[in-house]
Parts: sequence; C-alpha cells; structure tokens
Amino acid sequence: MDRIGSIIKLAGSKFLSLYQLDAIRRDGVHFPYFVASRKGNPEQLKSVTKRNDPDGVVICARLGERMVLVRQYRFPLGYGGQRTPTSQWTVTGSGAALVSNQGKGPKITACTIGTVTDLGIQDANNMGAAMAPAAYATIRAHFADLKTGPEDFDLIVTGDLGQVGKEMLLELARRDGLSLGGKLTDCGTLVFDLEKQDVHAGGSGCGCSAITLCGCLLGQLQTGKLKKILFCGTGALLSPTSTQQGLPIPGVCHAVAITGGR
Repeated sequence: MDRIGSIIKLAGSKFLSLYQLDAIRRDGVHFPYFVASRKGNPEQLKSVTKRNDPDGVVICARLGERMVLVRQYRFPLGYGGQRTPTSQWTVTGSGAALVSNQGKGPKITACTIGTVTDLGIQDANNMGAAMAPAAYATIRAHFADLKTGPEDFDLIVTGDLGQVGKEMLLELARRDGLSLGGKLTDCGTLVFDLEKQDVHAGGSGCGCSAITLCGCLLGQLQTGKLKKILFCGTGALLSPTSTQQGLPIPGVCHAVAITGGR
C-alpha cells in the first residue's frame, strides 16, 4: 500500500468501528483494505490525521493460534501436504505487556515506525523473504535517525523472519556495507530448536515474538543480563484472497529500543 484514497465506514458500535479503505499500490492498482478502529469517524483515523497521540496506560497483548492460521492460509491439517523448505510453523502462544509512563521495569527509550515495503514476493510459504526487506529498512532508518549502530545494542531481535528471512536480512546489510556484528537474532529461530524440531525455516506469527519478548527478553533486561535491545516486530499485509489472486505480499516492521529496568 503506497497511499490511501477514500475511506468508508461499514459498521460501528460504542467501542469499535469497521472501515473500508481504498488502498493504492505504487503501480496505481486499487484494492480494498479493511481496518477496525476505536475511532468513531474516518477523520479521526491516524492514516488521515498523521498523528500518533498516546492514550495513556496501555496493555498490549498478542495471540498467535496455529489452528486458525493454518485453516486460513495453508492446507488443512489432515491433508498431509508437503511443506516447502521456506515455510514456517505458526506459534501458538500469547504475551501481554503493560506500558506506562512510570514504574521500574524495562524502559522504551526510542522507536522507529517503519514503512510498508513491497518487493514483489508472492509466495505465502516464504514469508521471511517478504518481510526481511521491511525489517532491514526499519533497522537502517533507526540507526540513521538516532545516530546509533549495532554496537549500541546487546541484541537486535526481529519478530518472525525465520532462518530464511534472517539470512536475507544479513545479506541486505552486507550489500550496504553494514555489519550487524553477530547481534542479529530472530524470534522465529529462538522459539524452536531448528536442529531437533521439524519446523523447516522456524516459527512465525505474532505469538512467536510475543512469547519471546515477554517470556524471555524482558526478564533478561530486568535482571541486567541484557542492557539494551532493539526489538523489531515484523508483519505481512495479506489475506487468503490476495494470495489466491497472486498479488505481492507487502511487509512492514516497527522497531522499539528497550533498556534494562535497573
């Protein structure tokens, strides 16, 4: 999605509204994109106001459920189809974090909002390749904007690129002359044992990054084992319909710098 045309409100209640956006790709092709928001009218959507006003204290929760995602995007569980080497195993898991402007926990010190990146990847079984360019673009922008680099972080963690996407990101960095210095890792490669578990390229889904951040990394930041990390949540913008139509899969990534709580 390169820009947005008209916005139509399809349904609404006291707590949530559904909008249809006229999304426009860089090549000029229009397609419908649907958004659920707490905003009561289209003029209040952040895509219109270009503002990101905080609501105060927020509890952020993420849930990944393998059975649902397999039903939507892949063959039925009982089908027994052969999975491609680039495919990933959707993680069943959830995590929640309380974000506040006070307290003694790990602190968010900076963030970089990424842009949608579309390099024409069409294979829904190669999501790492679809998202890796967006992840690299956001990491590079974070370093440039904040005058920082890999040496300033203990870890640079991407969400769910898996092994294939992680290697692609490293290659993109090498082509730019940027060495990530052994700092890069990915939740999709951490959540499973790729040597002992047959998960092909690793884990995927929002639950993958949620359990790794909330169940492992935040604890290490709190105890001082880690001093500072750059956590880069990755995602892809696709649906069963767009996949069946052979449309490319745009990727997006947002980065958050987190320091220890002590």
